[in-house]
This record gives sequence, C-alpha cells and structure tokens, in this order.
Amino acid sequence: MFDRFAGGARDVVVQARGHARRLGHCWVGTEHLLLALSVSPSVGETLRSCGLTVTSIEREVHRLLGWSQDRDRTALASLGIDLDQIRRAIEANFGRGALERTTPPLPRKRTRRSAATQPNDLPFTPAAKKSLELAFREALRLRQATVEPEHIALGLLRAGVGFGYTIATAAGSAAALSAAIEVSLRKSA
Repeated sequence: MFDRFAGGARDVVVQARGHARRLGHCWVGTEHLLLALSVSPSVGETLRSCGLTVTSIEREVHRLLGWSQDRDRTALASLGIDLDQIRRAIEANFGRGALERTTPPLPRKRTRRSAATQPNDLPFTPAAKKSLELAFREALRLRQATVEPEHIALGLLRAGVGFGYTIATAAGSAAALSAAIEVSLRKSA
C-alpha cells in the first residue's frame, strides 16, 4: 500500500514513528499521525489554523493517556523514595554529573533482518491502519494518483476512531475540518 504514498505522505508516517518513540510509546497510533500532520508543510497550516499545534496535541495525548512527567517521581515517592535525595547523594559521593552519560552507547550489532522485522519497528494500532487505508481510498475518491499528507488527514477523520480523531474533533467538527483540508488539497493541486 505504501508504494502509492508520495514523499510527503511517507514523511508523515516516518515522523509519526519518531513522535511515538519520543513520547516513549510502543505503538504508532492516530495521535502520532496527527502530530506528524501538524508539522507537515502541506496540511500543517490548515491544522494549526484550527488550533491543532504540536504542543496542544501532545498536551491532549498526555491527558487522554493519563501520563504526566512526574508519574515516576510520584510513584516512587509513594514508596518513600526521593529521587532528588538519591541524585544529591550520588553526586556527593561520585561528583557532579555522575549520572550523566559521558560516553556514547556502544553500537548495536547489525543483523540481516529486514526493516519490517526489526524489534524497534513500532507496530501501527488498528485505528492508525484504518486511517492509512482510508487515506488511500480518499486519494482514489478524489481521483489522485498518489496519497498525499492531506489524504492521511482525511483518512484519520473518516476513520472516526483513535486518539488522533478524538483530539482533532475536539478542535471542531470532523466535517468542517475535512472541508478545510480538501480546500487546501485543491489549492496545492
């Protein structure tokens, strides 16, 4: 299916994986696709004009998934462990910055596995797969030869499932956002 994806659409998929890794997730979901779309040169401006910025999307992802930056610190504090006290003790005994990595990690051995079977290759959620499949259908519906980032955004909205859809529709109706994306797609064509 990805052979019909244009360079910009492929970039969105690659960036979605990058956002998932950066957020510490072990999957690529519609929320990661939406993050990647929000910085896409072609559809990002339309999404940002609707209030869908990287910051606002990440804030909603954290809220929906129940994640906070202090969750580990809070969990350890409930066990009587103070991370700041541990850091101070280590630095007092071993010197300032003792917990910081000073040498790069050793390179991993490369194997002959294909990219699709690499263990660090994050799987797509069913909602993300559905969105990407619908992106292909959107391109066909609009009689366009390749899938563009706008088609991915339309597919995400047409799928009607996933955190990306929930976040996007919180900013406005799916129909209005789809119409704005189709207008921007026609302008660029």
